[in-house]
Amino acid sequence: MGDGVAKVVNRLREAQENGKLDLSECGLTQIPDAVYMMMKDITVQSCDLSQNLLQSLPKKFCSKFSKVTELNISGNKLHTLPDELRNLQELQDFDASSNNLDRIPQVVFQCVKLKQLNVHSNCISEVDVMRLEAMDSLETLNIKGNPLPDDVKSQLSDSRLNIIKS
Repeated sequence: MGDGVAKVVNRLREAQENGKLDLSECGLTQIPDAVYMMMKDITVQSCDLSQNLLQSLPKKFCSKFSKVTELNISGNKLHTLPDELRNLQELQDFDASSNNLDRIPQVVFQCVKLKQLNVHSNCISEVDVMRLEAMDSLETLNIKGNPLPDDVKSQLSDSRLNIIKS
């Protein structure tokens, strides 16, 4: 068994015990079907897919791990997120930093329990501040390291949210 495969298998076994799926730094370009099979009867509360090579978050992931409260997909190569992300109705802490997002995906606004949103170091140049403000549960937005225009920075400065922008 290769080192990468062994690493994933060991982490899946740990997740079966504690409900925290950590597949960070596994060199993943996709999420193997074995992940879904081994975790099918486990309620995953936390999932870390950071520092991989993912170019997309599979739709299947969002339906299979719908009880996730924490999701870290930072340090991948994501340009967008699937509409199925709205199925993560328990999601409270979402880290999509260090990807290739050019805006906060519309589906994020449908995550009704989201408290923390980290989109640090993407390519975000436009932000729907009114929609962010309308998210009752959202408390903190980390948007630093993005090429925000001055008018957006000004709107964010007037926001009720705890904004991390520099």
